[in-house]
Amino acid sequence: MTDAGSPLAVAVAADPTPWPLAPARLDDVSVAALFIDFQHDFCSPGGMADQQGYEIDQLRGARSQARRVLGAARTLGWTVVHTRVGRPSGSPGAGSGPLGRHLVQGEPGYELVDDLAPVAGEIVIDKPGKGAFRSTSLDEELRERGITHLVFAGVTSDVCVTSTFREAHDLGYSCLVLSDATASYWPEAHAAAMTLVVAQRGLLGRRATTDQLLAAALPAAAMSEGSSS
Repeated sequence: MTDAGSPLAVAVAADPTPWPLAPARLDDVSVAALFIDFQHDFCSPGGMADQQGYEIDQLRGARSQARRVLGAARTLGWTVVHTRVGRPSGSPGAGSGPLGRHLVQGEPGYELVDDLAPVAGEIVIDKPGKGAFRSTSLDEELRERGITHLVFAGVTSDVCVTSTFREAHDLGYSCLVLSDATASYWPEAHAAAMTLVVAQRGLLGRRATTDQLLAAALPAAAMSEGSSS
């Protein structure tokens, strides 16, 4: 929903074609925003990725843009989904560090970063693998809410984001991946993932920037960083 007098644009100016597909309008479809695996183990100093020598600073820009998307999704009343990947609390981690056993539920590194943490009423999916639909309740949760269209932010773009994106396509969802609200530790891997998102004339989905999404979804006054929570 939007404030009175501020109708949504017809569609996001996405690549290779606008999203949602005509004749649908953005304000006609049911949207969920997915925030994939913004966990300390992937994003924070002392987490698994940092311990393994990965360049976690490569994710900083995606986190900043994802905060804008999260604020917009909450303003618009979209369904918000957060995912976490890892093993049950009793499992051994694949190594450990300052944030505990790597990717084990209940450990500090498993938790979502503070600036992208869920609030009451938002869906949190704990997943055993790369894709968020396999062996989880995500599809059921979305269908119960009538969701047909998904916006993707998250890490990493070349692994868990695109795995979930492909699952979503196969399940019949219309997907939009935000190129600057997703990231990899390797820029070339991110670029390849974003190319595959729109391969074969957007067979699997569409790609846009956060600015393009917000230009369609919110009044211009709501596009500043200060409008996000």
